[in-house]
Amino acid sequence: MKTAKDIIEFIGRDEIALALDRSPDRVRNAGVRGVLPAQWYDTLEQMAGRPLPREAFGFLVRADE
Repeated sequence: MKTAKDIIEFIGRDEIALALDRSPDRVRNAGVRGVLPAQWYDTLEQMAGRPLPREAFGFLVRADE
């Protein structure tokens, strides 16, 4: 699992939507854009049962890093 789409396919769009209280369309749109909201990281990692690539999520990076 390297991309947002891979993560969604592995866990399941409907399962993600239910766990995050979001619509399945919201989850699908995140996959199409290729970036999952950073707020979803912990929940999706727990659901996947394995570490997920942080690059698939929209974490902000400080300018001095």
